[in-house]
Amino acid sequence: MSTIVNIYTNNGLGDSIFNMVYFATIKNYIETNNIYIHYYVKIPYISPTCDFITSKNVIIKPLNEAPPNTLNSWIGCSYPEIGYFWMAKHMHIFLAKHFTRLGRILKLPSMDTFIYEDPDLLIRYDKLHADIKNFDILVLNSRPCSGQYVYNESDWTNNLNKLSAKYKIVVTTPEPGFICTQDYNMSIKDIAALSTHAPIIIAVNSGPFVGCHNVYTMKYAKKIYCFDAHNNYGGHHLIVPVTQWAQVIPDIYSVKIES
Repeated sequence: MSTIVNIYTNNGLGDSIFNMVYFATIKNYIETNNIYIHYYVKIPYISPTCDFITSKNVIIKPLNEAPPNTLNSWIGCSYPEIGYFWMAKHMHIFLAKHFTRLGRILKLPSMDTFIYEDPDLLIRYDKLHADIKNFDILVLNSRPCSGQYVYNESDWTNNLNKLSAKYKIVVTTPEPGFICTQDYNMSIKDIAALSTHAPIIIAVNSGPFVGCHNVYTMKYAKKIYCFDAHNNYGGHHLIVPVTQWAQVIPDIYSVKIES
């Protein structure tokens, strides 16, 4: 006998990847107990969300097909069963607590830490073009869409140019003179795969950054800088929460990168 759990989100792609990370951490439980998660999402986000599926028991469907009483898994929801909370600091801890409370409602396991394991990331990395693998710093400069950070384009361009005098840099949104993942038609999952061999990561706290929270990236990276004006992932030994470039440049110069 199987159990179907219906969940949806009508927010951004990052929210869907948050959920896929949670489902990856409870993969063994849902498969052993014959639980099927039907996850409903906006049509443009179906394909990139499917990339992050790690279990055959997670099925992605269009948002307009969600049945009545499907649970909204957005991290900003207030659930009558256990209320709403928000933690402005230590975002990775907040996310683990959020999915623990979500699991409590759905009778699914808790989440101890917001880090996932997916061997497909390493397989994807091996298949990436050799030219995209030769870098020192991976910059996830995707523009934030949820008001989490004000992206100043000239500020970012000037500081990336400054860093490029010493380091080889790959960006995820085009910048003149830089290798960009879009030039190689890389998906968000491919970017997560590339991050598994990134010595340094500079990221805006947006959808593409979520995929970097995997065991391989956290083991390989020497330092990760996360730009967000409101929340941060501070508390993890690798991740430095920042709001301005003045906090980043001097610190990067102190990080030793093997050639």
